[in-house]
Amino acid sequence: MHVQINDAEALRRISPAMLCAYLKTRGWVHEETWRDRILVWSNAHNGQRQQVLAPLREQSDAYAVRISEAVALLADVEERSQLDVYYDLIEAGTDVIP
Repeated sequence: MHVQINDAEALRRISPAMLCAYLKTRGWVHEETWRDRILVWSNAHNGQRQQVLAPLREQSDAYAVRISEAVALLADVEERSQLDVYYDLIEAGTDVIP
């Protein structure tokens, strides 16, 4: 079963900090920032450079669309379901106290 996450409300639960924390812990590299609106992260996968565009402005009309694109790309690169990636992104924003 192939699940796609398109619910804008659910996607807006992923903050820019959550997405950036997730990318950083998985070896993605922050390359540049576009107009203080988007962070460009890259990683090599199967000999090809992949890029994730991480939006910084949650109030943007396109925020949920950009997060959806990031989740879809990460699911493809990691060969996991979008739902698994989504749950890991949500958990990236929680503090764990040992």
